Amino acid sequence: MSYSTGQVGKICNVTQATVWNWIQGKKLRAYQTPGGRFMIRGDVLLQFLKKHNMPIPQDFDIATEKRILVVDDDKSIIDLIVRTFSLDGSEYALETAMDGYEAGTKIAVFKPDVVILDIKMPELDGFQACEKIKTNHFTSGIKVIAITGLDDSSVERIKECGADACFKKPLDLNELKKMVDFFLNPDIVIEEEIISEITG
Repeated sequence: MSYSTGQVGKICNVTQATVWNWIQGKKLRAYQTPGGRFMIRGDVLLQFLKKHNMPIPQDFDIATEKRILVVDDDKSIIDLIVRTFSLDGSEYALETAMDGYEAGTKIAVFKPDVVILDIKMPELDGFQACEKIKTNHFTSGIKVIAITGLDDSSVERIKECGADACFKKPLDLNELKKMVDFFLNPDIVIEEEIISEITG
C-alpha cells in the first residue's frame, strides 16, 4: 500500500507541508504518479517511522501495491497504457519514463515488479536497458515486457537480452494487460496459446 502526503501527515501527526519538506529534503523517499501526485510506499514509511522513533499505528498497513514502470519515448503510447490500467480499477501503482536512462533512475527509486519497455528509444535503447535490468543482481527478478514496431529479428534479440515477453505494435492492450496480470498474479489462468506466442 502507498500513502499520500496528507495521509502521511496524519500518521506522523504533522502538517502536509512538513511532509513536503521531508520529501524535498530527501529525508522521506517518495515517487510521483503519472497524475503528478507524490506517494510514499508503506515499507518506506515504516522504515522512516522506526528511524525517527515515531509511533507506529496499530492498523498501519505496510502491504505495497504491485508496481509497473512504463518506458517509451512516445508520450501517446505511455498515456494509452497508463489509461488502460487506470480505467479498469486495477490496484497497481504506475510510473513512467521517456528513455532508458530515466528508466534506470525510476527503477532504483520506484522498484517496479514489471517494466513495460519500448525497444526503439534514443540514447539507451530497449535492448541495452533490458540487458542492464536482467544482468543486475538487484533487478534481475523484474519482469520485462518489451513492445516494438520492429521486425521479428528484434523480437528474438530482445528475448535474448532477457525480456520475459514481447508485444508488437500496434498494441493489443487487452492482451498486454492480461500478460501483466499473469506476471503479477501467477494464480491467474490465461490461454496457453497466448503465453506461448508472447513469451516464446
